[in-house]
Amino acid sequence: MLSASMQTLGIIFRFPRKLFENRGKEVLKMPERIVIALGGNALQSKDSAPTAEAQLEVVRQTAEQIAEISRRGYEMAIVHGNGPQVGRILLAGETARDVVPPMPFDVCGAMSQGYIGYHIQQALKYALNIRNRNYPVVSLTTSVSYTHLRAHETKA
Repeated sequence: MLSASMQTLGIIFRFPRKLFENRGKEVLKMPERIVIALGGNALQSKDSAPTAEAQLEVVRQTAEQIAEISRRGYEMAIVHGNGPQVGRILLAGETARDVVPPMPFDVCGAMSQGYIGYHIQQALKYALNIRNRNYPVVSLTTSVSYTHLRAHETKA
């Protein structure tokens, strides 16, 4: 049964604990593993400005809930979307196109993954540390190829 905070955060997978035995003796008990999917409300508030600072404040609150889940013994992977963030990066590039060339969509996606991951990593590391849970927190970006789209781009 998922707790209310786990349901709020969007836990999408639960991997059961496994108990390994060697000739009837308990050898290793692995923690339960979960995947947490963070959506829009876990990354930014509709009631605040769409800034990096406002996003960081919402992410800090989300990290507090995630740290509590960790405190209960779960190992986790956190995934997130980036629609509004990548949209703002694209819009900024288009707005400044007379000063600097706009970045391709896949690069803007990587930029948004980087700064969202950085916010989550920093906030979660802090939330874990104040609970005396000194675990590594790592953020990764994914690579998506849009070369099939670039073949159809036209130069202005």
